[in-house]
Amino acid sequence: MEFSLFNPCEANNTLSCQPRILGRGAIEPGDTKKLRRIFDVWNKKALDGISGIVFHSPGGSLGEGMLMGREIRKLNLDTFASARLRAWDGPGGHESILVANMYCMSACAYAFAGGVNRHVELGSAIGVHQFASSILNRNSESSAQITTTLLRSYLVDMGVRPELVDIASLMAPSEMHILNATEVKRLRIDNTTRHTSAWSIIATDNGTPFLKHTSEMSVDQEVTFGLSREGSYFLLILNIIHPKNSQFLALFPAGAHPNVEIFVDEKLIKTTENTAWKRIAGVTGGFSSTVRLDIVALEAIARGREVILYDNMGGRSLAGIVPYNVPLSTKGLAEGVRLLQRAN
Repeated sequence: MEFSLFNPCEANNTLSCQPRILGRGAIEPGDTKKLRRIFDVWNKKALDGISGIVFHSPGGSLGEGMLMGREIRKLNLDTFASARLRAWDGPGGHESILVANMYCMSACAYAFAGGVNRHVELGSAIGVHQFASSILNRNSESSAQITTTLLRSYLVDMGVRPELVDIASLMAPSEMHILNATEVKRLRIDNTTRHTSAWSIIATDNGTPFLKHTSEMSVDQEVTFGLSREGSYFLLILNIIHPKNSQFLALFPAGAHPNVEIFVDEKLIKTTENTAWKRIAGVTGGFSSTVRLDIVALEAIARGREVILYDNMGGRSLAGIVPYNVPLSTKGLAEGVRLLQRAN
């Protein structure tokens, strides 16, 4: 695979327009090390860093594709897929088409899964099929089972649903299944759409009302929000449930105070204080923290159209460990807030 750097849009001084890497051609052994060497050189030269990587590839080495995906995750890069790849030669410059009909097939799809945020535009071609050794015979059956297990484990680590392997297994190595828009979202190949529930009202053991809703962040990772009243203040409770992975659990900043910021329709809402992350008793991989809100802040959240919670302590360096931005649903929140205000 050959790598090059390009400007994805004209105003390259914004976060969304930082330079990106284009990986073009078959994925071969050694390409991951090549990517790392090139990234280290280019990242030093790029004023605001490199934001992500795009692929135009027929596939290649499956093992190298997974290695590349893990390296992309270590580098905190996003991955992007589109039908056509446009580039600009600088601010005020000219637009050109680098690749007219882009595709990312086979092993490339697994490399793509390594992105922290994975953006897939409509019309993008991401395809999967059986890996060659899954044509079973007496000599290859054991190898195929091991490879399938490794693939599924890798996808879970990357936050992609492992059913992708099942879909791939139904397509012969000589054919290709192009994932449709529904599959891309459902399997979390594109993870930019966050699935959230509406707020529900439940009663605690002593009969006081409690509000609850859940945001899915990735496979097996959820953030559950609770809202209760404490005197004249309200407590926003954050419960994060992580994959049962010892590496993730070891990296979680338990004991540290989250630096929580809440934005309502892009305006910062004031919070008063928060508690340190602590393990949830009896819940493997569960951590909890509490943010204190006054009534002004809570009413602003309830009126908002888009509410996003940021944890600046997590940041991109711990992407996948502490979610650095989480959507809060506003469905049912106004009614719940009114109920909490009436509660003693």
